[in-house]
Amino acid sequence: DGGSAVTDYRVELSRDGGATWTVVKASTGGATIATIVGLVNGVDVALRVRAVNSAGVGIATAALSVTPYGAPDVPTALVASPGNASVALSWTAPSSTGGASITGYRIEQSTDGGSTWTVVVADTGSPTTLRVISGLTNGTAYGFRVSAITRGGTGSPSAAAGATPATIPGSPTVVTASPADRQVTINWAPPVSDGGSSILGYTVERSSNGGSTWTVIAASLNATTYTDTNSLTNGSLYVYRVSAVNAFGTGVSSIPVIGIPAARAAAPTNVTTYAGAEQVVLTWTAPASTGGAPITGYQIESSFDNGVTWSVAIADTASPSTYGVVSGLQPGQLYSFRVAAITAGGTGAVSVAVTGTPLVAAPITIEGSAGDTTATLTWPTPVGVVNVTGYRVERSANMTTWTTVGSTLTSSSLSTTVTGLTNGTPVFFRVTVITAAGDATPSNIALVTPAGAPLAGTAPTAVAAQGQVTLSWTAPANNGALITGYLVEYSADNGLTWLAGPTTSGLGSTAVTVTGLINGTAYKFRFRAINAVGTGSASAEVSATPFTVPTSPRNVTTVAANTQVTVSWTSPASTGGSAITGYLVERSVDGGLTWTTLATTAASASSYVSTGLTNGTTYAYRVSAINAAGTGVASATVTSTPFTAASAPTALSATAGNAAATLSWVAPASTGGLPIVGYRVEISSNGGTSWSVAISDTGTSSTSVTVAGLANGTAYAFRVSALTSPGAGSSSTPATTTPFGAPSAPRSLSVTPSDSQLSLSWSAPASSGGSVLTGYLVEQSLDGGATWTIVTTTTNTALAITGLTNGAPVAVRVTAQNAAGFGPDSGVVTSTPFAAPGAPTDLVATAGTGQVALSWTAPAGTGGSALLGYRIERSTDNGVTWTVAVGSTGSTLTSTVLTGLPGGVTQTFRVAAVSALGSGAFSANASATPVGAPTAPASIGVTPANGQVVVSWTAPTADGGSVVTSYQVERSLDGGATWTVAAASVAGLTTTVTGLTNGANYAFRVSARNAGGLGASSAVASATPYTIPGTAATPTAVASDAAVTLSWTAPSTDGGSLVTSYQVEQSANGGTTWT
Repeated sequence: DGGSAVTDYRVELSRDGGATWTVVKASTGGATIATIVGLVNGVDVALRVRAVNSAGVGIATAALSVTPYGAPDVPTALVASPGNASVALSWTAPSSTGGASITGYRIEQSTDGGSTWTVVVADTGSPTTLRVISGLTNGTAYGFRVSAITRGGTGSPSAAAGATPATIPGSPTVVTASPADRQVTINWAPPVSDGGSSILGYTVERSSNGGSTWTVIAASLNATTYTDTNSLTNGSLYVYRVSAVNAFGTGVSSIPVIGIPAARAAAPTNVTTYAGAEQVVLTWTAPASTGGAPITGYQIESSFDNGVTWSVAIADTASPSTYGVVSGLQPGQLYSFRVAAITAGGTGAVSVAVTGTPLVAAPITIEGSAGDTTATLTWPTPVGVVNVTGYRVERSANMTTWTTVGSTLTSSSLSTTVTGLTNGTPVFFRVTVITAAGDATPSNIALVTPAGAPLAGTAPTAVAAQGQVTLSWTAPANNGALITGYLVEYSADNGLTWLAGPTTSGLGSTAVTVTGLINGTAYKFRFRAINAVGTGSASAEVSATPFTVPTSPRNVTTVAANTQVTVSWTSPASTGGSAITGYLVERSVDGGLTWTTLATTAASASSYVSTGLTNGTTYAYRVSAINAAGTGVASATVTSTPFTAASAPTALSATAGNAAATLSWVAPASTGGLPIVGYRVEISSNGGTSWSVAISDTGTSSTSVTVAGLANGTAYAFRVSALTSPGAGSSSTPATTTPFGAPSAPRSLSVTPSDSQLSLSWSAPASSGGSVLTGYLVEQSLDGGATWTIVTTTTNTALAITGLTNGAPVAVRVTAQNAAGFGPDSGVVTSTPFAAPGAPTDLVATAGTGQVALSWTAPAGTGGSALLGYRIERSTDNGVTWTVAVGSTGSTLTSTVLTGLPGGVTQTFRVAAVSALGSGAFSANASATPVGAPTAPASIGVTPANGQVVVSWTAPTADGGSVVTSYQVERSLDGGATWTVAAASVAGLTTTVTGLTNGANYAFRVSARNAGGLGASSAVASATPYTIPGTAATPTAVASDAAVTLSWTAPSTDGGSLVTSYQVEQSANGGTTWT
């Protein structure tokens, strides 16, 4: 704070990169925060602050470059384009960004007409004005709104735009085909799903090759029926399929259906009648024209009123053969007959009527049934006929000539089987009863056409489609009986097992679609023809694999570059059962509203480069896979904006400041197609040999900035590059400058007081501020820093301030100066000049035990500096030499005790007062002799006795300066490990220690005592007390010649000393006396 409290702050502003400054806030009222208003958003300004105290306005801070900004305006022209479960949004950026670059957009959606909104994209992270919202529900109406995002926050949302996502519709259902003369009528029901978009119409396709290729025969139909009259050929097989169309395209085709147009057949000709018993046999020639469809049978009508009225005699002969037998007629009645052919086109024209009159009933009525190359005839026993001798069977191929079959049958025969016939060739039979009187009237006519099950056909033709295969074939030989239908079989395990598929009915039904198949699975197919005899053998096999369009390509991504975008993808999860043949790549420039085909690639392709684009324009892309079934659903839409790097900024200039440099430049001539979102500033301190990033992103398009935190005095080079969303562009030409400021504070100010002066020294500032130091300002204050006086200026780093008053505190500070002015001060150091204190008086020394107590009177004068303590010296040679006993007591107390002194040695003492200046003069001397404990007694001796030991010694060589008053004797039973006082106070030089245990080894030591206390112990002496041994046991005596032998046991105790011998006594007078 410069030695005076900071009372206020002043804020200054520059609009020209620091060239000129204006005070925008003269006073903050002491607050360390200020708000500057009235600025223009987006225009860069520089700010700096100065502190104010009683001395004035201080040095300015380093400049700080800032760009004021506000929230952006509303985006406009929002357009929502629906897609499959998605909506593509595009809009125009706000007219005003509030002074900060747009970094992204927030997108909200509503499904309740805008009553509530949900954030679907919190931040697009890009200034691009196009976004595809996916994961939506087809058919649901959505509203969208967009808000711009800058450093100033999120702006207000745009006006809402609505769209309803959808996809292509499903397949029409319940498709049927109704053939007629040279036409087929197709009917269907709408799809279960319209894909979320209303059905706009239907497309009808026709195939005349069993489904291998298709032709659109009707489009944009608003009805669910269509009659195909497009040059059809009666009798030809046609396959039809229908697709629904909505705003998003054509849906998947329906299951194919088959139609065979046909006209009615012409009239049969050459109708001839043959009378029979109660019957009429008719033959005719087939019509010249069948109307395009094979004849499956004939209808025979009869009339008994000469053709006025007609009734159906035989509704359908169920055979294309040109013969018929009408039975059950009235004999003798004239009947009229006419015949019409039956085909898929219906019942044809009737023939010219012919007449016939049935004969009377025969004795028998025969019935015929067909077999495989055989005919079996049966009849009842004749009624009213006698003497039957046998039966004759006859056959005819034309009712004109008859041939007898085999031999005459016996009278008991009522049936016969005729063999060797040709299947499919009609044969007429009759039987005549033979009697003894002759032949009776022949029986009725039985028409039999022998037949077997149909033969095996050739392999069908198979056309695969989505989940289905359409089969068509040529009818096999019917083996004598009209084919009434077909059975289709299929196998999914290469023919190991077969499943029954659909059946068809009718001779012309030689095509069918097998549905419900699994796309991608290989199937085998075969068919069997069916006639009245049964189901024929299986045809040869054909293989086919059903398939559909592939699913969408996956992982579609884009990589933008200069005027181009590379679109990449991976193959669909499903090929639909058919190999991918290529990919359709599309592009949109209106947010997905319309699409342009770019390319159909090879099947192996996984990327496509879209070239010739305009940098800065956002493009949408989608990819669809293609196989034999067509083009699959498009991928999700992805967007990309081609670009190139921005060119280099120009006219870069650098203006030096205090630890800062203010840069300004002109924006690049080309932004590369993308808006500039900021600038990157690089710095070099080695002349451009290497560069580091000073500011990675200014975050604004402003073309000026201040780089702070620089080292004053260091030459810096700067270069600038523009930032767009892909990254940094080319760097500008470098600009150089050398920042400088006031020097930093002098360091390590040291003040040494002495008599009437202070000696100052310091170190140069850590930083010269980038400019050579011109000197130092030295100031002093005598009122604790309230006011300051300049002492001098100097170029040296040491100075003595003289003429001061001892005892009066002086505050000093030093400030360095360079071309920028004075820097901060060193910090205040306070010191007090002074002289050495006077000598203490009245020193008194009082001896004690191992110590001396000293007392004195403080000196009359302290020299202007407070006393810090006292220095005490002692001498043992009466002041010839001195030793420091206490360097400083650290206290102003005038007494102390010196301990640890040897007893009996006379000590001489002197005392000097200590202040900050050092030690003053010494006091007069004072002496005393401290008392000490005596030394150890010598010549210790021990004499053991019975239960005691006599201990003796000689006096110590030194009594410690005080007469020995007694001795203490100690004993130990554990070799001196522990000691027990045996005699605490012995006046002489000997004592007897009693109460001891004989035989136990004792150690003894002695210490002398005087006024100084108990002295050191003597050397240790050991002794073992003892007495006479105990009584030996009564001896045992063994007499012998002039001798007695004695023996005894040792006494129970040896008295504490080893038994060395025994004494033997004898008595000759009974123990009165002993020798």
